[in-house]
Amino acid sequence: MISEHSRLMPILVIRDSSADLPGSATPTLPAKKLTDMSTEVLLLILSLLDAEDCLAVSVVCRTLRRVLLPEIFRRVQWAPSANDFPPRKLWPVIQTFTFSGEGIDEFTPAMHQSLASELRDAFPSMVSLRTFVLDGKVRGGLWSELLDAFASFASPCWLIVNSSWDPKYDYDEQPSPLILPSRTVELPLAAFYFPFPLSYNFRSEIHRRPSDSDELRSEVNNIRAILHSAPKTLESVLIPGEVLRSMEDLHTLRLWYRIRSVDDLEYERELWELLPKSFPELRFIEFARRWEHHLRPLQGLWDPMPLVCGFLPQFKRLKVFQFDADLPDIQDFAPFTYPTARFREMVGRLHAMATTMVNEAPWLERILMFSEYGPHPDLWWEEWNVVPAADGKVALDRPPPPINNSSHYR
Repeated sequence: MISEHSRLMPILVIRDSSADLPGSATPTLPAKKLTDMSTEVLLLILSLLDAEDCLAVSVVCRTLRRVLLPEIFRRVQWAPSANDFPPRKLWPVIQTFTFSGEGIDEFTPAMHQSLASELRDAFPSMVSLRTFVLDGKVRGGLWSELLDAFASFASPCWLIVNSSWDPKYDYDEQPSPLILPSRTVELPLAAFYFPFPLSYNFRSEIHRRPSDSDELRSEVNNIRAILHSAPKTLESVLIPGEVLRSMEDLHTLRLWYRIRSVDDLEYERELWELLPKSFPELRFIEFARRWEHHLRPLQGLWDPMPLVCGFLPQFKRLKVFQFDADLPDIQDFAPFTYPTARFREMVGRLHAMATTMVNEAPWLERILMFSEYGPHPDLWWEEWNVVPAADGKVALDRPPPPINNSSHYR
């Protein structure tokens, strides 16, 4: 039992400006009860309690209830079949909201409309919301009206979908998977996680989906609709690998990664070998290959040219290649603010690398190399068109810049 008055109550030290004067003593006042303490001190003390104890302590007095309310209700799960919607006074403190399909065997169109409407009306008041979770018991997966409701988020949130769009086969019928149409309104999603919900065959056995199955095609369509709905805010994506393998017609691919160990080089090699087999129709590729130049085990291993020159010839339809080689002599420097001799030396090096690359894939039309020039990211790429050369090869449409400090030559 915890009471407001305790013999184990800590001593609260209160300082005033006179305490810093010579000869003045620091006054101390004992806290007579918990309500004398500030919210910050109470939270430090109560942070040692688990969730069940926090709930028990919150009934002791109004002060503790006020302090603990945001902690107790920062994660809320709502199962419409079992509970009413969380009361309005809790909405501002909810950080993670989980929607559960517990007890609902089938969601009707009317239920989809009603549930989405209830959430849409509440989201603007959930000012602390950071994560929305659709649990694995929501049969049929994320539906269109609920996806539209996310447009009313107070700020960008993570969307975690743990339920599949597979309607789960019955013996008597096989309903079609739900299809999400393209959105007409952008959604404030910071991340989309779809960590391979389990799929079952007609015998209720977990199975892998054939690449040409209706289920997988609908899943790819729905993932695409969600990703396209948040072009300005989406920062992180987690999707099943088999979805990527079904995108043979992918035209644009952007990958940014960092090499931190020798083991990463083997993973990188496997990745670059996989991509031509998985996405032979690529027209645009952007790679940012960041490198930890200061790590001793990686010394002398940076050179990306053998990897790139073996990679590009495998993409016969590729038109544009954009590459950040993370040159070792500019790491940890701020972006160039004007074209110095050092900047032009770097551009000359990038020019030589780009010339070698385009001659490995002479059907390329354009190549961009990362140069980090100026304050705006749009200027951080040195860009060249690919043109025929006199010797039957190809070249870049501009020569490398002269090495001088003149500000009249970019």
